[in-house]
Amino acid sequence: MEKATRPFALSCQSNESVGGLLKAVNGLFAERGFATTQAWLPEQDIAASKTLVIRVVPGRINTIVYKEERQPHKGFFPRMRELSGNVAKSTSLSEFVQRADAWLEGIDDDLERLTLLPPSARIALTSTIAKNDVLHVDRLQDTLDSLNRVPSNKAKAELMPGQRPATSDVQITNRVDDAFRLYGGYDTESIEGVDKLRFGITAEKDNLIGINDMWGLTLKSGIETNELSGNIAVPVGRATMRLKGDWSENMIDLGPLSELFMTTWNVSAGADWIVHSSRTERLVADFSVAHREQNRYINGVGLMDQRVSPLQAGLTYSRFFERASLSARIGASQGLSIFNARDDADDIDASTPHSQFTKLDASLSGSYVFPGHASVTSSLSTQWAATALYSDEQMTIGSRSSVRGYSNGSFKADQGAVWRNEVAFAMPVDWLLGKSGSSTQSDSQGPVQVSASPSEWARSSLSRLNPYLFLDAGLGRDIANEVTGYRVGSGVGLRYGGPRLSFDLGYAFRIAEDHRSQRVSEEKGELFMSMRLKVF
Repeated sequence: MEKATRPFALSCQSNESVGGLLKAVNGLFAERGFATTQAWLPEQDIAASKTLVIRVVPGRINTIVYKEERQPHKGFFPRMRELSGNVAKSTSLSEFVQRADAWLEGIDDDLERLTLLPPSARIALTSTIAKNDVLHVDRLQDTLDSLNRVPSNKAKAELMPGQRPATSDVQITNRVDDAFRLYGGYDTESIEGVDKLRFGITAEKDNLIGINDMWGLTLKSGIETNELSGNIAVPVGRATMRLKGDWSENMIDLGPLSELFMTTWNVSAGADWIVHSSRTERLVADFSVAHREQNRYINGVGLMDQRVSPLQAGLTYSRFFERASLSARIGASQGLSIFNARDDADDIDASTPHSQFTKLDASLSGSYVFPGHASVTSSLSTQWAATALYSDEQMTIGSRSSVRGYSNGSFKADQGAVWRNEVAFAMPVDWLLGKSGSSTQSDSQGPVQVSASPSEWARSSLSRLNPYLFLDAGLGRDIANEVTGYRVGSGVGLRYGGPRLSFDLGYAFRIAEDHRSQRVSEEKGELFMSMRLKVF
């Protein structure tokens, strides 16, 4: 405040200078987020007192009005009859695609509207502001962010004059759309270091209870693997509470006469809490507690089961710039003797996997966008443990999510680092299709609008297509086997992110690798892919 008022001190004041002073003070409050707080001049004798008194009236919240908007509801059969008629009347490919998309979205409209509690329950849990609070833009934004963590919500706020002096009504309008989603697809996600083609189905439902709850259920199945997972998340103010569970089974060939069969189930509960948030930075704390059990069999003979209960906590700091962003995270995990976790023997050595382990992890990532041309991303992830870990706690060096190109030649590490780099290019849409826009031509009745060619549908589709180059590297140490290994991979890919269909297809070349680690393949590279189709 002193910095803002100092230029006006120790000088004669005129109406113009006093107006400038009030503008500077109000601008300072607005810059700090107090958008409705105002400075004013009370009645005073400046000539006698030689002092100019400024009073500040904090702008407070008079009331909070929350409302939801949806598409008008129609019964299932009238709705589908109307949508089917629209599809039949299509006169072009782009129009057919658009109307077919609306037809698919209309199938589950009744399921989207299924919710148990009224809208008042949703704003009650997410609101970080209250009546009579001094209005601060960042705290209001926290409420909107909490609502918008639900994928089907698109909440916006508007300030209206309040009935009481120096107050404002906060009107929050939430546009709710697509509260139920069903996806299907194929992927080659890594299963214990081996990429296998799997089919998956995912169902997601928002606000089943009506407290901004988000539900998800996924089933993935392949020739030698099956996985079922589910999750629930509920935003509460600055926090998001989470509950997850999964079960999986898979078979791994160990040789011509042996195979390893594994079943694993895992359940975890945790929360993310936004410690600080502004337009340029964010600090988030997270913690979770989990329990995992894994049973293994070689040719039907059971091995010792694994029972681990880790507690995990971390801090993530993100910084946002006009064209770039930076993010850093530090975390720690500790294996606990709870929930029937296996206790380590008193004389256990460092080379034996521990249930009561201590693990540290850290990551750093950044991105920069060249508008209309390309984007560059880079990330570094590390972890460290003093003792050997079970495989699910180890870092994988060689997979779709670490070093691409080595899914059939990966290894597990207790201590390691993975560095991933990518350059994604924007498609030259104007060069391929010509400039967008429309033109007019005249006829006997005046100018007539002529639609742009080629269609906006083709232009929109091409703009979502991004070819990319990547370079990955990983280094790690397996304490139990006293092995240190490295992997370096590079390649090309093509990524598409549309509202209905998305895919990622690429080929990774093996650039460099050690020959001491196990499971090293003789392949020179590998093809990877994932595809996801939104059914409705």
